[in-house]
Formats: sequence, structure tokens, C-alpha cells
Amino acid sequence: MDPRAPRYKQIEIPLTVTNEAGEHIQCACVNISESGALLHVTQDHQLQKGQRLTARLVKGGHLADVTMRVERLDGDGVGVRFLRDD
Repeated sequence: MDPRAPRYKQIEIPLTVTNEAGEHIQCACVNISESGALLHVTQDHQLQKGQRLTARLVKGGHLADVTMRVERLDGDGVGVRFLRDD
């Protein structure tokens, strides 16, 4: 990353995830990496550790369905890990 690139704090990117029951859950993505993300759930949904979610994200320059698993639930938000396609 270019050290001159601007760094932003408190940016939340809107994201809709879908749970295994097909319910759409509105979230705000506050941190994302190659392996996972930190989400703030903006609706009153009960997520559980180990639960699988899907979302449409840009991957390799194209929209792709990405599956993730809830790894942690705490005051910082919902930590999810992206699952590989294989």
C-alpha cells in the first residue's frame, strides 16, 4: 500500500448478507481483508457463531457470491471469515 494513500477512520460500507434461511440482513462493513471482515449488523438479527452467510462482493474485478462463516460476536461487531470455493 502506498504510504501516501489517505487513511480513513469510521467508514462503514453498506452490505447486505443472506443467512441460510434466505433472510437478508443489512450490515455495515467496517474492516475487510483477504481472509475476513468485521461487520456491524444494522438490523435486529440474532447471528450465531459458526453460522454461514453469503454476500455479493467484488472479487478479482467481478461480482461474485462469497460465503463466510461467523467467527466471533462481541462489542466490536461480527467477525466473519471468508470460505474458499473448494
